[in-house]
Parts: sequence; C-alpha cells; structure tokens
Amino acid sequence: MAKSRIEKRKDGPSDDKNPLIVQSLHSSSERICEGLGEIMFATL
Repeated sequence: MAKSRIEKRKDGPSDDKNPLIVQSLHSSSERICEGLGEIMFATL
C-alpha cells in the first residue's frame, strides 16, 4: 500500500529505484521497532 502511494506521488525516470529502497528501509525499521519493543517489554 505504501509503495503505490509513493509511486503516485513521484513522477520521474530516476524514481524507479525509490519504492524498493523505501520498502526495504520500512521493513528493516519495522524489524528494529519490533526488537526494541520486545526488549522494553522484557525489561518491564
């Protein structure tokens, strides 16, 4: 869903790689947030 939103917002020949980069950043940040949440939950 976020990927298509980004594609709609940006129009340009150089933006072909952006959705993939954004998607990988988003998935990695989600994993980091999950790990931090687990750590915080374990310490409480």
